[in-house]
Amino acid sequence: MMKINLVVLLKKLPHSKIQKRRINLEEKENLIIETCKNLGINQNKLAEKIAFSITSVSKWKNGKPIPKNVVKTLELLSEYEFLKYEYELFRKSVLRK
Repeated sequence: MMKINLVVLLKKLPHSKIQKRRINLEEKENLIIETCKNLGINQNKLAEKIAFSITSVSKWKNGKPIPKNVVKTLELLSEYEFLKYEYELFRKSVLRK
């Protein structure tokens, strides 16, 4: 099987496409709802992914202030999931050739 270097693949991705599909969480009214929707997961899975209690995530969903470090974590998680998706698409297209 051909070994693929992730850094090389990411450099080959069209940056304009990445910019268009990035999730801009700061513009969203409710980060928790939007993050769950964009990642296709529920609150429990989100709490597990960001290593916080379900209670904390529920409070943030209901309007309590979200700490800045959690906002950054949500941004990074969304970015990671997006890049993972793009990598899989690119890898499949390369392996088909």
